[in-house]
Amino acid sequence: MFYLDTCILISYIFESDRRHQDIIKEVNNFTNQGTLHISPLTLLELYMVALVRLIHNKWKLPGPLRNIAKHYPLQDLRKILFGILIGYLTQSINIQIHGDNEVEDLVRKFQEYAKLKISNCQVDVLKIYDYILSLVKQGLIIQYADMLHILYAHELSKKKYVKYFVTSDTIFEKYSDLILNLLGLNLKII
Repeated sequence: MFYLDTCILISYIFESDRRHQDIIKEVNNFTNQGTLHISPLTLLELYMVALVRLIHNKWKLPGPLRNIAKHYPLQDLRKILFGILIGYLTQSINIQIHGDNEVEDLVRKFQEYAKLKISNCQVDVLKIYDYILSLVKQGLIIQYADMLHILYAHELSKKKYVKYFVTSDTIFEKYSDLILNLLGLNLKII
């Protein structure tokens, strides 16, 4: 029912995040209402952000993860952190991880080409770029990774897995109606 943006999982996991307690409360509330959904993109982003915050920002993992992580030197932690994060999420909240094989239409846009007119020439580009440009021209102006999350959630909504895109990124506030009209997704901004 709910597709979680990476920022929600980051706040959920990291005690150092200023929204940690609020996000835990909201995620638990969503869990009571239905299944939470994430994508491989979400997991990869989470892993990369977690590494950066642990290494450079000295943020703290929650107690159980901190107890595991403290036994590993950094070079080993980089290798196992991905699995630790996935294990923690699947054990602590009702989360379903979807594979790219479940969003065939989106994946196809990464495999097929379209003609893009640039000035006085045409260039072959991946259809995903052409599709994103069409959404931008209709007024949906968000960062590329955010756009991919929205498109992933949209594909999952076609299969009735997802009704809501959940984020704490306030940039989405002004696009709520547009995303609903263009992609049929409701936004929950917390």
